[in-house]
Amino acid sequence: TPLYQLPDHLNEAKKNMINKFFIESALIDIITNLQMITNFNLTGINIHVTWDKEEYHNLYEKRLPAFHFNRDHNQIIFDLKCLDLPLTFSSDTAYQLAMELVNKEYLFYRDQDNKIILKVNQQLKFTPGLGFPSLVDVANKLKISERTLKRELALANTTFSALLQSKKFELAKKLIDSNRNIQEISDLLGYSHISAFSRAFFGWTGKKPSDYIREQRVSIKNYYLEPPQKPY
Repeated sequence: TPLYQLPDHLNEAKKNMINKFFIESALIDIITNLQMITNFNLTGINIHVTWDKEEYHNLYEKRLPAFHFNRDHNQIIFDLKCLDLPLTFSSDTAYQLAMELVNKEYLFYRDQDNKIILKVNQQLKFTPGLGFPSLVDVANKLKISERTLKRELALANTTFSALLQSKKFELAKKLIDSNRNIQEISDLLGYSHISAFSRAFFGWTGKKPSDYIREQRVSIKNYYLEPPQKPY
């Protein structure tokens, strides 16, 4: 039931159309927000609504998820495998993650040379079943050539591979925080074998995944067992 009031001079047909438009917009906003807070591309998205297709929908159809009209319920449907992904703010590290994002934004506005890094990082979103986009995919999204993208990243003192590895490490840490085992993490990140993931993880941290997980669990255990500090 809408909480807003539409002008009285509108007839019922016009009011119904506007209400439908607002509800469709709200459903799309929910999907957009889900992808923003998880930093993943949710797959298999379909939107069901209980009414007929209005003419205005044709103007936006190519830019929207798949809509299905005259269904039993208004609802959002997406692939079940998306539920295996950890939420960005589902653990005690939410504050740390938020601060990392703030620092990235600060670096961007402080040093415009980092603009290309921010743009690439915005495109490096994990898609379940597909993994991270390739150099070609990102270059196409940014509407520049691969050569230009490589050159601009070199001017910013980094490479596409370095940014991609950083994203993989971020995701691996989130999956560890969500209590996934090493095999599950390796499979989800698309490594052909768990040994390949272990080598990559050792390159990120200088530690084996099992040792890193053990240290993290000990650290968390000590955190909760440590008595609260008395204020001065």
